[in-house]
Amino acid sequence: MKTMILFLGLGVFLNVPNESQKIDLKGLKSLYEKPSNDVTIINFWASWCGPCIKEMPVLDGFGAQENIDLFFISMDFEQDEDKAKKILSKKGVASKNYFIDEKDPDKLIRSVEDSWTGAIPATLFVHRSGKRIFHEAELNHEQIQIIIKNLTTNQ
Repeated sequence: MKTMILFLGLGVFLNVPNESQKIDLKGLKSLYEKPSNDVTIINFWASWCGPCIKEMPVLDGFGAQENIDLFFISMDFEQDEDKAKKILSKKGVASKNYFIDEKDPDKLIRSVEDSWTGAIPATLFVHRSGKRIFHEAELNHEQIQIIIKNLTTNQ
C-alpha cells in the first residue's frame, strides 16, 4: 500500500496510509492541470460497474511505475462508499482513491472532457507537457501501454 505525504500547514508533514477521501472539482482539476509526474492517469469508476472493477488491477499496476501517477475517482454515492472501499481492499489497490464531491454530474463531465458522454469506466491520461488522451470504455494492459506510448512520443 502506498503512503501519501500530507501537508498540514506551517511546514508540518505527516505520513498517512493511503485512504480514500473526498475531492471537489477544483482538487480534481489540480490533478490533471498541474501533473506532478511524467504521466498522470485518472480513472473514473463506481462499485456497481463491472468493467470498472475488472480493469482496476491492470491500471493499478501502471500506478506502481516510477514515472506515472494514478488516481482512482469513485463516482459512488455517499451511501455506497463502504462498498467501494471493500472493492478497493479486495482488489489490493495501492493507488490513491478519491470519492468525487460534486452533486452535478454534468458539471463534472464538462470539467474533465468535452467528448465524455458520462459512461464509465472513463480514463484521462495526461502528459506533463499538457497533452491529453481520454478513453471512455474498459482498458486492458496492451491498450494502456499504447495510450501511454502515444502520449509520451515526441514530447
